[in-house]
Amino acid sequence: MKAKKARRRLQEVDGLLAEVIEGYTSDGTGVRELLGPAQKAVADAMASLEKQAKKPPSSARTPGGVD
Repeated sequence: MKAKKARRRLQEVDGLLAEVIEGYTSDGTGVRELLGPAQKAVADAMASLEKQAKKPPSSARTPGGVD
């Protein structure tokens, strides 16, 4: 999967998690405690994608095709 598509899907998941967490305002349900780590994992995955996008490819050739 391309990084751009993965980032877009992760953003959608993050938004959905935020909506569900905000929907449960009562503390008795424990939904925030269950979904909070999932939301953090999604944020970490997005950050990881950002770091990968900034790195140059390791198999990049020199200009002109000469190694």
